[in-house]
Amino acid sequence: MGTKEPTITVINTLFSMKQEYKAGELIRITSRNTKLQPHVKLGDIYAVESTDTTGKGATVLVVHNAKMKYGTMRINSQRFGWEHVTMQQLKAEKKEAQFKQAVKTDVQRILEAFTVQEHMEITFVPLVLNEIAWELARKAMELAARDRVSDLRKLNRVLKELRQYYERTVCKDLLPSDFDRLHRQSMQFMQEHAYNFQILYYTASNVFSKQYHSQPFEEMRVNALLAMLIIRYTDEHNKRCDKMLEQRLGKITAAKRMPAMDSLYTGMEAFAGELPEPFNFADNNLQMCMGILRNTLKQSEWIITREPNE
Repeated sequence: MGTKEPTITVINTLFSMKQEYKAGELIRITSRNTKLQPHVKLGDIYAVESTDTTGKGATVLVVHNAKMKYGTMRINSQRFGWEHVTMQQLKAEKKEAQFKQAVKTDVQRILEAFTVQEHMEITFVPLVLNEIAWELARKAMELAARDRVSDLRKLNRVLKELRQYYERTVCKDLLPSDFDRLHRQSMQFMQEHAYNFQILYYTASNVFSKQYHSQPFEEMRVNALLAMLIIRYTDEHNKRCDKMLEQRLGKITAAKRMPAMDSLYTGMEAFAGELPEPFNFADNNLQMCMGILRNTLKQSEWIITREPNE
């Protein structure tokens, strides 16, 4: 013969019997299995005054309740489930709840103060730009491996690990499926505007040649410099968004470059190598290319919600 599944009442009883409660300790009601004592609600907090047992061996807690005639009431583990809580825990939970409410309020304010397009520029486009920077960095890393640049072999491995760290960081705020969608759309954007990115590459290559003439591993270096250019542009984009936020919402905390992107920038500096003078990121032709990128990003449509077939 098989044994029956334990009922909720039995589970609550066994759980509660294992607990030892002292006067003054706090409990929170987590479940109920009775229509009696309707005034006892889930989530209620009570201070224990003493403990007892029923004739059937169920644990009974005598708890403080100022609304009752004698200021106390009895709850037993056959009717209710409960957990031990501390004041420190309750304060932490209250603080977390207040933080979540503040975030919810801020998000609502942003949704009300900005158009959908502006909301996308603030929250989504910076992540797209990061993916573009990572793709350019990946090309530089592949070229380093192809050309067997031994000085960069170890750094190549480090940057691959950095990419994994970056993904984990972003996925604290996005579901992995959302991040995959973000990556796919970013790569699709680069493919759809391949001509513009090709012009951007040749423009950067011309600036590089004018500044430094012939240098070894130029293709690798130009891709590394382009990754740096995109990261710098992302900083500028975030500053524009911060200004827009401040104008409509008041004083805000300015957006900062993500630590992983800062590390990628440093890694790409190493890939660009030691140069006679700093690369001219402010070149007019390069800035015209970045203006085209800005316009195409604004005109693009992004899907941030789960697609029906996923």
